[in-house]
Amino acid sequence: GPPAAALDLQRVIDEAPPGATIEVPAGSYRVHLVVDKPLTLVADGDVHLDGSGLGSVVTITGDDVTVRGFDIGNTGGQVEVGSGIKIVEADGAVIEGNRLSDFFHGIASVGATNVRVVDNVIEGSGLDGAEAVSHLSSGATAGDTPVVLGTDPRAIAPGASGAGPEGQGDGIYFWNTQAATIAYNDITGVRDGIYLSFVEDALIDSNAIDSSRYAVHSMFGGPVTVFGNAAHENLAGLVFMYTDGVLAGRNLIQDQRSAGTGVGVVLKDVEDVRIAENVIARNRIGLKAEGTHRQAEKEAVVLRNRFDSNDTAVSLYPSADLGFGANTFAGNLTDVHADDRGVARRNDWTYQGTGNHWADYAGYDLDGDGVGDVPHAASGSLQLIL
Repeated sequence: GPPAAALDLQRVIDEAPPGATIEVPAGSYRVHLVVDKPLTLVADGDVHLDGSGLGSVVTITGDDVTVRGFDIGNTGGQVEVGSGIKIVEADGAVIEGNRLSDFFHGIASVGATNVRVVDNVIEGSGLDGAEAVSHLSSGATAGDTPVVLGTDPRAIAPGASGAGPEGQGDGIYFWNTQAATIAYNDITGVRDGIYLSFVEDALIDSNAIDSSRYAVHSMFGGPVTVFGNAAHENLAGLVFMYTDGVLAGRNLIQDQRSAGTGVGVVLKDVEDVRIAENVIARNRIGLKAEGTHRQAEKEAVVLRNRFDSNDTAVSLYPSADLGFGANTFAGNLTDVHADDRGVARRNDWTYQGTGNHWADYAGYDLDGDGVGDVPHAASGSLQLIL
């Protein structure tokens, strides 16, 4: 990395007038910065911010702060909620073009509003996926989210050092945040790529997330739009739990193959959900759903997706209530699996009069209108549904 720099960055920040732009010269800085007023911090060359294994490296408590172009790492661990960049009850933060590694959480937002996290590279250390199995099978409660701010950065003595992350948290961790844009980030080797809890009005757009536990994990919030992302080789792809208002569209969700999880999209007790125009391919299970409910003013639909080469394309519990239309099922070992009896009483396979394309359809189309003249039939558990 760059050589050590002698500049006292915290003093520069404290003395800068609100609204100033601070260009930080190239070098390596051991810091625990606090930015408590409107400022723009920009790396001028190769700038490394090192947290010495304690707490968070940059903490934002003021409104309208931008942090751009830094290499940030060596945070504290879970007890301290060590983060590369942490935003605490601030409005209008922009985190852009940074590279983060060697952290517990990469970028965290707690009680903030109007946050933009764009074009960052977030490289975790990887993790043991054992906890993902129990989480997906047992559900979760609101108490699963630790509501703590961690170590006060101003209380860390100069020159102090700690043990480092000692574990791997999330790439992007948002709690109790309103109006969030998370876009064009490259995230790998973390617990959850993007974790949202009690987050309102989130846009998750065009991120690439791989080799993590869940690519996107949303709980106890909404609405959330997840559009144009790529989830690859995670334990699970898009996981929505207890969320009201889900739109997941045009995502590429492939190669979630874990024996214990391996699910492309998970819907658990969600309302007002639309899964549309995604490619869901080569997963152990493409879509797994329970506790979804179609209502007069809240849809629950799966439309125009391609389920391709999954072991099981769609797996449904009896509590799943979804409308399926214009989806393509091709190359799956099992197209639809009922996890228990009763699934047939709910789900609609010709949503608003539009059926689905089944590559192994064995019926006929005598009138040539592109719609089979007899219902699609299959062996095994599919008979419980169609």
